[in-house]
Amino acid sequence: MDFLKEILDKPFLQLQLEQQALVVVVVLACLVLVGYSTTAAIRHIARRRVETRVAVFSPITISWQDSAGTAHEVRGHCLDLSAGGLRMELRDPIEPGTSIKFEVLTRNLRGEASVRHCTAVGAKYEIGVQFLNTSQ
Repeated sequence: MDFLKEILDKPFLQLQLEQQALVVVVVLACLVLVGYSTTAAIRHIARRRVETRVAVFSPITISWQDSAGTAHEVRGHCLDLSAGGLRMELRDPIEPGTSIKFEVLTRNLRGEASVRHCTAVGAKYEIGVQFLNTSQ
C-alpha cells in the first residue's frame, strides 16, 4: 500500500523508472478498457433495431386508460412502421409502459401495443410503441 501512496503523492517525473512504467501500463490498460466498452456500446445500439422502418404518414387513432383510470381516445399521425412496432405523432403524451389500442387508418392495421418512449417535439409528442398483437 505504501508503494501506491508513494506513486500517487509524487509528480510523474520524480518517480523511479519502475514506478513510471507501472503508471504507463495502468493508463494504457484504462484506455484499452474505455475503447473496448465504447465499441461494445456502439455494437449494442446498432443491434437494437433489427427490423427495417418504413416511412408512413397516415392518420392513426389511439385509445388507452391513464394511471388514474381515465379513458382517452385521440387521433394523430403514424410516422413509420416496422415489423415490431410504430412511431407516431400525437398532441397528447402517453406514459411509457402504457398499453394502447391503435388503428392505422390507411393501412387497415389495428391492434394492441405497449408505449416504449414518449418524447416532446415542439408542441407535439413522438411516441414509439412495440406491438403486442396486430390484425389487418
